[in-house]
This record gives sequence, C-alpha cells and structure tokens, in this order.
Amino acid sequence: MRRPVSVKSGFRSVLTLPERTASAAILPSALFEKFATEYRKPIKGLVRRAQILLATYPWPGNVRELENVIGNASMMADDSLIDIDDLPERFRRLLNSEGSANDALLSLEEVQRRHLLRVLEMVGGNKVRAAEVVGISRATIYQLLSRMKLEERRQEAGAWGTKRLKF
Repeated sequence: MRRPVSVKSGFRSVLTLPERTASAAILPSALFEKFATEYRKPIKGLVRRAQILLATYPWPGNVRELENVIGNASMMADDSLIDIDDLPERFRRLLNSEGSANDALLSLEEVQRRHLLRVLEMVGGNKVRAAEVVGISRATIYQLLSRMKLEERRQEAGAWGTKRLKF
C-alpha cells in the first residue's frame, strides 16, 4: 500500500516496507552494523528462523518499526546472531501461540492449514502477500481456503446432526 507524502511540488508515493523488496535485504545489514557499533556487540545478523519470522511479518510501522525491532533485539542478544528469544515479546507470542508438543502428530493437511492461516494472520489477510510468502499462486490460496471452509461446515453439520450445509 502506497502512502502519499507531501513534497514541495505536490505528493509522491512512498512504498511500505513489504513492497521494498530490493532494499529489504540491504536494510537489516545496515541496521546490524549500526547497532553493533552502538551497543559494542559483534552482531552479524539473524538466525534462519528469526529471518523467516521477520520476513513474514507485515511491518505496519514500516522502516522505523524494523529499526526498533532490530535495535531492541541487538541489545538483548547474547551472541553474534539474533535469535527469536532476542526479539520483542509480540514476535515470540506469535510463534508460541502457533505450536504445541502435539504438533508432531498432525496430518500434513492440518499442518498446511495451520501454516496458511498463520501466514495470512501475519500478513494482515493479504492473500497476494501470503501466496508470495508460502510460494504458491493466489488461486491455490483461494482453493485451500474454500476447502477449509467446506471441511469446517461438514464438521459443524456432524456435530449438530441436523444442521444443513449451505453452498
């Protein structure tokens, strides 16, 4: 989503952080260098799972929010790589609310369903962005959501016995 910004000659468009694909990879590197110097710590980057978590977050606060998160995590980090435990609480809550010890016993379909719903939540319901993150087409996202809705209706009908399905 582009936001207009006032400039002397009128308005110009500013890309949100998820739309800045080219600078999204460069920006964290500059922030790691900045905070490594500021906090006198050997911060080199993120562990892979923290990278994935931050890459799927929608960043409503844009670059300033990313800078605050990286700064906070750099301050908390005990190692040269920032891990999920170093990230602010809201990121750890996102991760912790999604899994449990019983996840190892889930069917592949249930894992897929949970992952898709989690990604959709993290990107604010944006199906195009969710398709990019998951690596499937938008049409596939819609098919999966439709299938999930149908299955949910079947389960409700089975639980209530006489409830009719609506298509």
